Amino acid sequence: MEIFDRILNDIHSGMVFFTPVRKVQFSIDAIDKDRLVFFVGAKSLIPIPRTIWDEIPDFLRDKGWVRIGAKYDTASERTLQEYIDKHPSRGTQHSSDANYVASVLEYLKIVDVIHSRPSKVKLK
Repeated sequence: MEIFDRILNDIHSGMVFFTPVRKVQFSIDAIDKDRLVFFVGAKSLIPIPRTIWDEIPDFLRDKGWVRIGAKYDTASERTLQEYIDKHPSRGTQHSSDANYVASVLEYLKIVDVIHSRPSKVKLK
């Protein structure tokens, strides 16, 4: 089963999550067949396309622990944030959405997460 199929089955609008290290609260704003949209802060909406979700296992496979690397600047190399930022479906982004993605992946039991700095994920 693809990751996004798991999202469609197990995640719903309004669910609340917390980032791995700072425990910042965010929620799921919407889910449709092509994307999941995070609601962050007072008004930020962050869409993550289906293709990013479904290709994450290929990115993480055989890498062991991978830094999440979320920051509001150019992502460090070989981090989950760099993968998301450079994905063809998004173009170059400079955000910290890898924290939100990692939290959902952990909830779905797809990755293990190290919650201390530097936070990391590993494919189960």
